[in-house]
Amino acid sequence: MLALADASKQEYPNSRHAYLDAAQQKYVHAVVYETARRVGFSDIRNKAEALTYPSWQQIYPKVCQEYSNGATFALPKSRQIAHKHIPMSNDSPMAPTVDTFLKGFGRRSI
Repeated sequence: MLALADASKQEYPNSRHAYLDAAQQKYVHAVVYETARRVGFSDIRNKAEALTYPSWQQIYPKVCQEYSNGATFALPKSRQIAHKHIPMSNDSPMAPTVDTFLKGFGRRSI
C-alpha cells in the first residue's frame, strides 16, 4: 500500500475522471491510455460500467506506480490528416463544370 501511495505524489489525472475520459476515447495522459489498453478499449466503450470500472480501479494505480518507477507509456500519434478547404476561384478550369452541376440545384459555385 505504501508503494501505491508514492505514486500519488506525482500529478496523475483523478482515477474516476480518467475512466470517464477513456470511455469517450480522450486520453489526457499516457497512464490513462495504458490503463484503457489493459482494461480493453472496446470493453470500456461497450460494456457496463459496473463491469469495467472495478477493473479500472485495480489497474490504474498499478500503471501509475509503474510510470513513477520509470516505465514509459506513450500516447498514440494522431493519424488524421488535417483538412484544408481552398475555395474554387472564378478562373478555375473546373468552375464551368461545377456551375453546370450546381445549376440543377439552383445554385452557383461562386
